[in-house]
Amino acid sequence: EVAEVAGEAERLAGHLDSEDGSWVCVKEAKKEGEVRVWYRAEEGAELHTLKVDYDMDARLEYVLVLLNEITLLHQWLPFIGGSELLSHRSRCERVAWVKVNSPAPIVLYHRDICFYARALDGLDEDGCVQVVARSLGDGEFGVAHPQVKGRTTRMGLDYGCVKFIPLSRGRTRVRCVVKVDPKMEGLPAWLINWVATKVCWVGMRLWEWKAKSLERKEDAGKEHKQRMEEDHEFYAWMVGRITQSLGAAPEREGKGETEEDPLIGVGGVAVAGC
Repeated sequence: EVAEVAGEAERLAGHLDSEDGSWVCVKEAKKEGEVRVWYRAEEGAELHTLKVDYDMDARLEYVLVLLNEITLLHQWLPFIGGSELLSHRSRCERVAWVKVNSPAPIVLYHRDICFYARALDGLDEDGCVQVVARSLGDGEFGVAHPQVKGRTTRMGLDYGCVKFIPLSRGRTRVRCVVKVDPKMEGLPAWLINWVATKVCWVGMRLWEWKAKSLERKEDAGKEHKQRMEEDHEFYAWMVGRITQSLGAAPEREGKGETEEDPLIGVGGVAVAGC
């Protein structure tokens, strides 16, 4: 199973790093490092595969904390209507359910999805962390899907891949590629793709903002900081791996005497792989 996931991750990484002529840039960055979005037309499909690239001014640890705490997604992504961790299969595997709210559910139903995701630690080999995801069949891994409730349609995820590349101890490049079926047959593909572009841009900026606020503001993200304390073993391992590979994070600017980085001191346990 591990070898199969690793092979899939390598294949998807090829999509992420590909710059061939099949990709069309639909959101160009005004300056280096800003959010960029590409589409690639797929044979026999109205919808395109989506690729996003953004250099976040945020430490890798905090970027990953926000992604890992699935049930707190609604706190920094306003369009998330609900999320649930269905199974914690291993240290680096999750099965989850997420609902995306529609601004006009009478006309366009909400969307939800059940998916499997696995993180792969490639910091020593490739200098990155990679997360691969796909839709999960009802009952797969022994996990039953939550019931689809009023004015909601369940989406399908053919594949998704996010690569986290630390550019420095305070800057992280986030690259993702996703092929999703939103089950919107009644809407033109150009409209769906336009909305997806806007959601990607907003999501990336909010992700960066929240990650920075976790580090810099004492009263920000109390729930996330509480989760870090409650799941000390996991976050100690995560921070330990990052510190082992990249070195200790520098003292952040503007920190008051009574403030403490919530991840300082949690990386002191033995480090092992996923």
